[in-house]
Amino acid sequence: MEQDRAHVSGVVVSRSQPWYRVAFDWLFRNRDTGQITIVQFPNFPLVAFFLLALATRFLTPTGSMQLAADFLTTGLIIWWAVLEVGWGVNPFRRGLGAVVLVLSCVGFLLG
Repeated sequence: MEQDRAHVSGVVVSRSQPWYRVAFDWLFRNRDTGQITIVQFPNFPLVAFFLLALATRFLTPTGSMQLAADFLTTGLIIWWAVLEVGWGVNPFRRGLGAVVLVLSCVGFLLG
């Protein structure tokens, strides 16, 4: 039975599984718990980002308040992205963090 199993980047998979199942497990399976992980709670930087983004959307600050809100929302999403790139529990989370980090930095530099 042990010969029928293989380790793929820390995930135990059966050699008899189809390739798409192996790919799904590799991408989404938590390396610590073995569970499928797409969203994790609590996630303070992400929750704070969404709350501040909603507040600025509905309260429409101007001037220095708008600048501060923009700086804080960008800082919060970059904080979340760095945490995901460095400590994400699976390749999906690390990749998502990398994409958000690149897009946020580019947006910040161009905006």
